[in-house]
This record gives sequence, C-alpha cells and structure tokens, in this order.
Amino acid sequence: GTLTGDVSHGDNVKAKFGTGDDLQIYHDGSHSYIDNVGSGSLIIQDTDGSGDIYIKPKSGQTAIAAYNDNAVTLAYSGDVKLSTTSTGIDVTGTVVADGLTVQNAQSNFRFRPDAQTLDMERAGSNYLRFASGGNLSINKALSYTDKALTIDANGDISFYEDTGTTPKFFW
Repeated sequence: GTLTGDVSHGDNVKAKFGTGDDLQIYHDGSHSYIDNVGSGSLIIQDTDGSGDIYIKPKSGQTAIAAYNDNAVTLAYSGDVKLSTTSTGIDVTGTVVADGLTVQNAQSNFRFRPDAQTLDMERAGSNYLRFASGGNLSINKALSYTDKALTIDANGDISFYEDTGTTPKFFW
C-alpha cells in the first residue's frame, strides 16, 4: 500500500524489515538504533550517485561525510581533520600514533617507539638512526651493526672501518 502520513511507534517498538527481521529501527526511550541483526552488511548508499552522505552528531555539525566524488572527511567538533584524496590522505592537526612507517619508492622513514628510535633509509643502501638518549648513527645498510659513523649524546664521534663493527677513528 501507499502511506500518506506518518507511522508512529512507541518506545522499544521496532520497525522490522526482511524475512528474518534482519533490519530493525527503534528508539528505547533514551537512544535510537538501527540494528543489522541478520547476515550481511549494513550498506548506506545514494543509489543514483548524485548526493552525499553525512553523519551529524549535532545539527549543522558533520562528523563524517562521504561525497559522491568518493572523497571522505572526518571532523572533530565540525572541523575537518582527515580527508581522503585520490593520492592518499590529508591530515590537519597533530598525529599521535603507536608507530609510523612512511614509504615511497626511494626511501623509508620509521619511528619505532618500542625501541625509541627514528630510522631513515634511502633506497636500502644508506641508513640513519636517531636513538633514545640522543645518539645518532649512520649505517651502510639496513643493519644496526653495519655502522659508518656514530655521534653519542655526550659528543663522542666514532668512524668505523669497512665492516662497520670496529671504530678506527675516535674523537
């Protein structure tokens, strides 16, 4: 049939959809719910692709936006903090992470908080490490023992021989 007016449901009365009541929409008196209780995914889509999809915790304040050009933004208090782009993401603000690896075809950059080090590698051949306590080492390969130069936090400088294991010049 065709409805021309509103359908009102009391608290905890569910609007159920699907043969097994797979989709349920209701309000419990305090909170509103959309439950996907069946198998499969809950998909929210604009089928003709002309509109955008917004999640708004407050009126006029978008937290998540999925645009019809495939861009997605995440916002905090209405201010966009993360945006997807055709080449990756854009972040506005400070990034706090348990670890970080930045890679491209030419170099890698790693922050390893477990070892309290910052490592930079250039095409797998040169390796730079800032270690906890202010030590700096330049290594000849992706190895912590194949050193070329170290500068300790106390100012001592060591140059290593060709195997990278024994300092041959020390200042």
